[in-house]
Amino acid sequence: MKMDKPPSELDGANVLYFSVADSIGLFGIVDYIDEKREEFIQALAICQYDNGKDVYVFACDTEWKVMGDLCFGSVEEAMIEAVRTYSQSPIKWEKVD
Repeated sequence: MKMDKPPSELDGANVLYFSVADSIGLFGIVDYIDEKREEFIQALAICQYDNGKDVYVFACDTEWKVMGDLCFGSVEEAMIEAVRTYSQSPIKWEKVD
């Protein structure tokens, strides 16, 4: 499935970098236990709030809806930890212009 580039903001944070999964399930799933369903993570976005020091990795669905996030101290740390958390293999990040 071909996804569009993300919007410039997700959940009020500026999108700095993003990556879209090449295949279904590449970045894992979110398990909604209460709703007894699961949803594939199809994209990741590295974001930062205005005047914020922290950087976030947002796990997103096919419509760029944020399904979960992780917080880090730098873009570099976010990129490294995203591999450990979501991929186990290199992630191709695209910089937002």
